[in-house]
Amino acid sequence: QDELESKVKSAEIIFGVHLPESCYEKAEQLMWIQSMWAGVEGLMQAKIADRVLISKPWGVFGRFISSYVFGNLLAEYI
Repeated sequence: QDELESKVKSAEIIFGVHLPESCYEKAEQLMWIQSMWAGVEGLMQAKIADRVLISKPWGVFGRFISSYVFGNLLAEYI
């Protein structure tokens, strides 16, 4: 985690999964977080500077997650 925190310190953009909350506190240059998860509620609880824009994929997963769930149901019950 120390290595991650040192790299995040100079990052302007974080693109990916959510990091431990302590990383966001040390992100001095951070301007934008693009989450790869549909839910960003956990990020709303973290101590992130007001200047940081938080965005998430919107309307992307619905079609795929329904196929995934349906496929798993078929695999489980057939």
